[in-house]
Amino acid sequence: MTHAVRWKHSLLTDLGALRGDNSSTARAITARGWRVGFSQNSLFDPLIGVPVSTAVFWKGREIEDVGTLGGAWSLATNITNDGVSSWNGYD
Repeated sequence: MTHAVRWKHSLLTDLGALRGDNSSTARAITARGWRVGFSQNSLFDPLIGVPVSTAVFWKGREIEDVGTLGGAWSLATNITNDGVSSWNGYD
């Protein structure tokens, strides 16, 4: 299991993941410190045999599941300083 972290002034802060025994990864950060990325969500994809991940948004240390575009998977890849995020959804 791995978690996204914040590194600032030589201090490492664990940003956590969605509930359960899940991993997370941060992909982008804004000047305000908002982050986007993805986290496993405790679901398992029986077709390919791996845990399912969905796009997430961190504001401070709070994490929010962004959801999907109707498929099983999603991944946030970028965020602007205004909070506009770009992300991909997968079946």
